[in-house]
Amino acid sequence: MRIVFVSLLIVIADQASKIAVKGIDLPALGVKVRGLIYGTSIPVLGDFLRLTYIENPGMAFGIDLGGKLLFSLFSVAASAGILYYLYRARDEPLPFRLSLAMILGRYVPAVAVLAMAGSLAEKKYVPPSLGTLPTDKAPFAVWLTLIILIVGALTFFPALAMGPIAEHLMMTM
Repeated sequence: MRIVFVSLLIVIADQASKIAVKGIDLPALGVKVRGLIYGTSIPVLGDFLRLTYIENPGMAFGIDLGGKLLFSLFSVAASAGILYYLYRARDEPLPFRLSLAMILGRYVPAVAVLAMAGSLAEKKYVPPSLGTLPTDKAPFAVWLTLIILIVGALTFFPALAMGPIAEHLMMTM
């Protein structure tokens, strides 16, 4: 379980460093963090460790071989291999498992984002019609709120229902 927490901490640190470099603007929440200007850097630990804003023009290591589909397929295969290896290494010493947690914490979210982005990029544009639900109108907000409430209710009601059932079973035993 510690491995999951370490992986989660790595994901949080990775996202925080991205926000520190690129910045973030969420007007609905009133959050605005200015990022760095491209090419500039700030010292984190003096001159020993600096945070620099650069971007990779290609894919891994700037190499663009075979396009994004090949890269996505390779990422999925690598993730499957890592998960299989992590299953096999469950009896290994802690430092080894922590290094696997670092790998998983960094690359599994990236693969998930790539998969979603690829799926969205392949969708065809459909012009608005009678069956379209615009996302900037009140009906969308109502439907979204209802769905969130229904999913939340379906998550918690079974646990609430188990109380009286467990109490009845305890009384009959």
